[in-house]
Amino acid sequence: MLLINPELGQTYYLFVDSKGLVTIINSGSNYTTVAATCIAIGDNSVIFGWKTREAAPKRSYNRHSVNLVSQMTYINNQKDYTYGFYCALPMNLSSKEVLPHPKVDGMFCKKCGDYSTYVEANQLDGSFICYNCR
Repeated sequence: MLLINPELGQTYYLFVDSKGLVTIINSGSNYTTVAATCIAIGDNSVIFGWKTREAAPKRSYNRHSVNLVSQMTYINNQKDYTYGFYCALPMNLSSKEVLPHPKVDGMFCKKCGDYSTYVEANQLDGSFICYNCR
């Protein structure tokens, strides 16, 4: 799925590989997803952010050492987001996007990315694989 018009404050699921965030998807590669909040929007660009206690992927940067870009519109609490990642638009998102982030207990399937409510890990590594992917 392509993200073209992001909304400030919304949570999106971005692709991640072993090196960090991915904006271009290559066939044959293994990806997982990471939740990220849209904290700034500009012309054909977006900044995703993570708070200090949230799992920020590799290649995200510490935002406290970076000046704000005057051409971008930021969410009001943008200072609460310690880590960021700048992306050009359009960009690929997980087809299993969840907006807003679910408040119900559950897990994402390690293979397909579907969210299942009221489930627990069923793999030795602490992950979950849904019934359809088993």
